[in-house]
Amino acid sequence: MNTVYIVFQLLAAGFAVYTVFSELYRNKENLSFIWSIWKRFRFGMLLQVLVLIVIVIITATFLNQNVPYLHYGWLNLILKNGGNIIIAPVVAGTQSQYVFVRVLPPIFLFALILAVPFMANFEERIFRKGYHTWGKMIQHSVYFGLMHLAAGISLAVAVTLIIPGLFFAHKYRRTYLRLLPSVEKKEAVKEAVLVTTAYHTMTNTILITYLMILTILCI
Repeated sequence: MNTVYIVFQLLAAGFAVYTVFSELYRNKENLSFIWSIWKRFRFGMLLQVLVLIVIVIITATFLNQNVPYLHYGWLNLILKNGGNIIIAPVVAGTQSQYVFVRVLPPIFLFALILAVPFMANFEERIFRKGYHTWGKMIQHSVYFGLMHLAAGISLAVAVTLIIPGLFFAHKYRRTYLRLLPSVEKKEAVKEAVLVTTAYHTMTNTILITYLMILTILCI
């Protein structure tokens, strides 16, 4: 059973590495997009995102600890503490007795930071683009949160992710309505998606950077 468990962990780690590096390879002709999103970062945006992260952590922790069965995701079948299939299997390498294995998680997380703008933009185009009414925004924010169950996170975290979904939807709608009188609808939609991509990217980048620092300390 222990051998099977290890094999599953290795397969999960391989999948995570493949997902991140294939994303970068697929966008190798458009790596400037990373910097174009990072250039949108502002101090005010950072403060908003930090508040959002605190709210998400508090809510997810409360649901995990107080609502029965919400602390499980399918990744718990592979990793005892569950987590995200893109991150958890690789980060688990920090517990290895071999130094060269413990060095790999920070490298992987740095690559993930580079891939985040592309991943965030993909999700924003799916869950925000074209949805300007609160009914549709709420509906697709729910989809956004529950979609992350596919990554192996707990149900509590998936439900909690509806909150940033609504936050990004609000930013999309506000940008779209602000631009609409002065530019064509197509351009307003494009800019609104880029704005939410920047917020989404900053949120994930902060969380991943925190994990990367922890993994470096474990080396």
